[in-house]
Amino acid sequence: MNDVNSVLKTIELGYIEGIHRQANRELTNKYVHDLFSMFVRKGEEVEIWSIHQWMDQLEERKKTKPESFDRQVDYAITNVEIHNSFATVVLDLYIDSKMYAKDCFSLYKFEDGWKIMTKVYEM
Repeated sequence: MNDVNSVLKTIELGYIEGIHRQANRELTNKYVHDLFSMFVRKGEEVEIWSIHQWMDQLEERKKTKPESFDRQVDYAITNVEIHNSFATVVLDLYIDSKMYAKDCFSLYKFEDGWKIMTKVYEM
């Protein structure tokens, strides 16, 4: 498998499946680095969330509002760039056929494969 396909598989399984479709910590942990950071902008303020904080929030929502995961999740990759052991991916995320967010990821390549390191987004 070439690097582009490996990066896209990492996004598909670690982010789309692991986060949005399943809220599955075990699956997500295979593709998201333990030091992952998500930058959450709230007006002029920015919060930094770890993967653990994000998964805790998703798992709680899955318990208290399981219907919130009864939705169609699709995406379109708009850009992929690979520079040796570093990659960026930009995608459009769709929930129930409506544009939900524009996501930008950075990834590093390790001996065991590509890992998602950061996410910034705009809704």
